[in-house]
Amino acid sequence: MKLQLRPGLITDSWELKLTALGLALLLWAAVRSEDTTRFTMRDVPVEVRMTDASWVHVGEVEPRSVTVDVVGPVGELIRLAFAEATLVVPVEDVEDTVELFRPRADWLDYEGRFESLVVDEMRPAVLRARFQPIERRSTPVVVRLEPGLETSARPLIQPAEVTVVGRRDHLDALDSVFVRVTDLEAVLDTAVRLRVETSDTGVTVQPEFVLVRLEPVAQVRSEPDGAALNR
Repeated sequence: MKLQLRPGLITDSWELKLTALGLALLLWAAVRSEDTTRFTMRDVPVEVRMTDASWVHVGEVEPRSVTVDVVGPVGELIRLAFAEATLVVPVEDVEDTVELFRPRADWLDYEGRFESLVVDEMRPAVLRARFQPIERRSTPVVVRLEPGLETSARPLIQPAEVTVVGRRDHLDALDSVFVRVTDLEAVLDTAVRLRVETSDTGVTVQPEFVLVRLEPVAQVRSEPDGAALNR
């Protein structure tokens, strides 16, 4: 009788099968020895946690992931194989726009508790992150009318400029910030408190609100006697 293998028996779900094979080999090694076993976590993502309020992290950490060799009891290593881990780099004091960091075992954030695991090695040995200083600039405020609204009235804004706080590249992209007027009658000859719009700019403003009033432009006509009258 000729033995026939089902097509795809080996290739279907190959990642799951390789994982199962790896765990089986891990269990086999544990049975043969009472010593601890080594497990390698690959593609552990790297994140930056900022506590220095005068700088902001920009871009991605280079590289974006690390490889971690862990030694410990087989039971905990099996749980670790199915848990998520992240290398969180704490940044407390930035001195330059580019900083180098050596990854440390206590920066690893595991999903779950692992009391007996020991980090043996992390690769690569150096991480690079980029930063930009937080800056403050004075920026003029302008009025934007809701689509469909038109007026010849002159906008009066108090204060006319606000302090904009953010990354240098975000500030460089701004020549002004704006308040949105949706009701002309509400601001005609009456000062109304409106919020300065900052959505999609990546910056904050101080103060967040300004007073806006629309002042009608005086129309001038000539009388027969040549006198100019405002109306």
